[in-house]
Parts: sequence; C-alpha cells; structure tokens
Amino acid sequence: MQIPENIIATGPDVAGTLADEAPRQPRPWLAAVMSFFVPGLGHLYAGRGRRGLLWMAGCWVLGVLGAAILMRTWPFAVRAALFAVVAACTNAGIVWDAFRSARTATPRRKWYTRWYWLAGYAAAMLLVTQPLVRAFTTRHVASSYTIPAASMQPALLPGDYVMAGPRGSGPVTRGMVAVVRERDGLDHVMRVIGMPGDTLEMRERMLYVNGRRRAEPYAVTNLAADVPLPAPEWQRPFLLRTPGDTAPYAPTPDTWGPLRVPAGSYFVMGDNRPASMDSRYIGFVPDAHVMGRIAWIYFSRDPETGAFRWDRIGKDVQ
Repeated sequence: MQIPENIIATGPDVAGTLADEAPRQPRPWLAAVMSFFVPGLGHLYAGRGRRGLLWMAGCWVLGVLGAAILMRTWPFAVRAALFAVVAACTNAGIVWDAFRSARTATPRRKWYTRWYWLAGYAAAMLLVTQPLVRAFTTRHVASSYTIPAASMQPALLPGDYVMAGPRGSGPVTRGMVAVVRERDGLDHVMRVIGMPGDTLEMRERMLYVNGRRRAEPYAVTNLAADVPLPAPEWQRPFLLRTPGDTAPYAPTPDTWGPLRVPAGSYFVMGDNRPASMDSRYIGFVPDAHVMGRIAWIYFSRDPETGAFRWDRIGKDVQ
C-alpha cells in the first residue's frame, strides 16, 4: 500500500518532543509571585531580563531610602507613614510590572528563562545580594538591636527592639544612649557620661562633671549599702588628687573619683546603676568602640508575660 505524499506521519515520540520544545506563554500570576519574593525574578521568567535587573536595583535603593526615613528626627507617625508609602509603592509596582510583563510577553525562550538559571538568580539574591545590601544599610544607615537586660531601665526595658544610627550619622555627645562594643566583643547599650578631657566624680550617688553637679532624671540609683568596687586599680592612673592628699583611695559604685577622661575615650554608665557593669568597673571606652546612637523603639514585648507593650512602639530614646 502506498502512503500519500501529502500526509506526514508523526509518532507519539515525535509529537511529544515538539510539544516540549515549543516555548510557552509565561503565566502572569506566577511572574507576580516570583517578583514579590525575589525582586526581578518574575521579570526574568517573563523574558524581560534587563527590566528585572533595573527593578532589582531600584528595590534595594528604595529599601535603603526607607531605612533612612525611619532614622529621621520627624514625629513617629510621619516616619511610619512615609515608610509605609515607600514600601507599598515599591512592592505594588514590581508585582504589577512583573504581571504585565508576563502577560504581554511573546512566547519565545531565552537562555536565562530556564529553571536552573532562575533558581541560580534567586539563590544569588537571597544568599549574596541581600546580605550585602543589609551590611551596607547597617554600616551607613541603620541597624537594629534587642535589649536583653535591665541595665538601661527605665529608658530601655528588656524586650525592647531598637533602631540605632551608625557612628557616621552624628558625633558622640554627652548624654547620648550609645551602642558600645566592649572587650568581650559584644555590643552593649550605655549612656555617655564623660567626654574626653572631662573630670568626673560621684559623691553618694550624685554625679559631678567638671566640678558641677549634673542632674540625671534618667538614673536609678542604689538604695542599698554602698560596697567597695571589686577591682578599682584601673582608676588610679587617672585619679586627680590634691597636693598632700595621702588618704587611701577606696572607691565604691556610688562614690569615686575625681577621674580625668583621657583623650580619645569616653566614660559610659547604665541608667540602672545597681544593675550596670559599666565604666566604673571596666574602665574607659575607646572612641573606636562607640558604634552608634540608639534612636527609637520599633517594637516591644515583655519577655516574661509575652504581652506587647504598644505604648513603647515608636518612642524616641532620650
């Protein structure tokens, strides 16, 4: 039997191969979901690689801008509203543009639309790009900390989550609540009490700076009996004594000094004096160890009861 020449025989294997190789129309909803979780991924899936990379860069820039808005000294409601607008516009914009790009895309395959290239892009964004942007933001714009202890009560409570501006956001000033990197390599939160060149002294829980008593409405002092400092030797080289004064020096946490703060260093103390392991015990803090300034509380939860402390959210730290 002779087969007509105008009939093309296609077996099941040939038909399946042709169907697999034919490019498919990108699904708009899938492109939108992809770009919601990984900026630019949905655009790459839709075959709009250049557009996706531009959106990716724009998202990181706007993210840094949002962090900078939160660190301004404007009222909290203004900062929160502006941040919400920036975040909402960014997310809505990239999702909608990914959806539209996939809906209007021509069904043609590009090398970066294959699943393994998309997976590689997503992994690079999550494992490389995001940590780099986070590190840049932490170093130059803002960083976050959790308060675990009571050494800064009542200004900061255990369970407070705070935003801190980096060192470059402003000079170190007397009275500022600072992030201090101590000798143990950990970051602690203390208040700067003494500046380079200051003369500091405490008499019966009263602080004197350069001979004048300094009001400290933020401080909680010890009402129990004053006891000697366990290791006061570090203070002796900085102790100012009057000529002929040969009395033994026996400082306590509430009575010490006068001490001269050396150049390039600061004297720091916790507001909750009985619970603070600060410069009275560990000595002066080098300038390079003051990492930044605590700005405001962005979340607060009681670690014992688990209750949210809504009245503390958005509160500036003074």
